[in-house]
Amino acid sequence: MRKVVVGLLFLTALLAGGDVAFRLWSESVMAERVDEALGLPRRPEVDLHGFPFALQVLRSRFDRVEVEMEGLQPGGLELAAVRLDLRDVRFPRGRLFGPGPGTVRAATGTGSLEVTDEAFTEYVRARGFGLTVTFAGPEVRAGAIVSVAGVQTDVEATSTLEVEDGILAFHPEEIEVGGGVEVPLDVITFRVPLPQPVPGVTLDRLTVEDGTARLTGDIENLTFRLR
Repeated sequence: MRKVVVGLLFLTALLAGGDVAFRLWSESVMAERVDEALGLPRRPEVDLHGFPFALQVLRSRFDRVEVEMEGLQPGGLELAAVRLDLRDVRFPRGRLFGPGPGTVRAATGTGSLEVTDEAFTEYVRARGFGLTVTFAGPEVRAGAIVSVAGVQTDVEATSTLEVEDGILAFHPEEIEVGGGVEVPLDVITFRVPLPQPVPGVTLDRLTVEDGTARLTGDIENLTFRLR
């Protein structure tokens, strides 16, 4: 009896180890497929969840897939990271083992991007706003040096960064001005396009931390083609 139990334990461990190895190999292959499909500057990281993994492959359906991408610059905005957390992901099993076209579908999930205030400042300046933007969670601070009647002065304002129909908008109610000079709020106000780095993911929620901002959106029936 003892030998049978030991044998079963050994077989279970062997199967579990094989399942893990198969999952790691599949993650590498899936990362390559995603890279090819989206034309990414760097290969993404892919985590496939669920056990037993082999059963999910056989039914062409993963319970959960996480994808993290770096190096994206949609619309000229350098992103620190883009993450997708996909649920109920269906895929053509044959495309996991070989090249060729196919369609991957995720029923639900969330997508998010992270951007630093340094990168966002460059993005804002490229659109004609001579501002320095600082993320000081949960608020945003914008500053500039302006010339009024031939006198240069520092102006700053603190407010929230709002998501408005695909636009990131900064509309402060008050402005801080050095030297007692009057400066209109328009000097420190800006509206810039909100890039959507992954088709089918609409980012509509914003969280600001110190040095970093995170935009998040829900995913429903996301589809992309494998080449």
